[in-house]
Amino acid sequence: MGGPAAGILLRQVPDEDQILALRTWLGVIARFHDTAANADLREGWEFFLNWPESLGDEPSEGACLGGIQMYRIDPEAEHSGGSFLSPADWARINEALGWMPACELSAWINCNRQRDHKTLGWFCAELANRFSGVIDLGGTLPLPTREEWARFDLGGNVLQVQYDLDAGRTASFHIVDVDFLRSWMLQPQFHMIQ
Repeated sequence: MGGPAAGILLRQVPDEDQILALRTWLGVIARFHDTAANADLREGWEFFLNWPESLGDEPSEGACLGGIQMYRIDPEAEHSGGSFLSPADWARINEALGWMPACELSAWINCNRQRDHKTLGWFCAELANRFSGVIDLGGTLPLPTREEWARFDLGGNVLQVQYDLDAGRTASFHIVDVDFLRSWMLQPQFHMIQ
């Protein structure tokens, strides 16, 4: 069974020092799978994320294999990024954000338990915070109306962007900031997109 995934959209491609710092940080918060720590980030790194203390008591089930992979965005290519979006899709993202992402860090966990959704949410928020990015959830969330956000203690920003499925059909996904994702994680119905 597949688990949740998300993409962190960045304004710049991380340089070698930033990638080394990311690898070092992951060595503290995760256990790399096999020789993944030695691979190029564009090929992907697999690891088992440790349960973050900030999420409270650790569930009894163990960590599941997850990973991260870096994709450079070419908005003119037929398909680009971790979601293989088209030039028209990237143009919509550019319009919604006011800037064109240069890179996407695609993150995932291979299981679909509540623990995995929470761990991935925490990881995506940390990555977006470290790299000044935003999170592409890969789908839409069942959100209350903006007027009801205060009642649910939701904060931050959510953008809804359409993308092409095929000729004449579109779907949508949410792009959120760190503040929104962290407030969404506190909701009883919290989940990432599978």
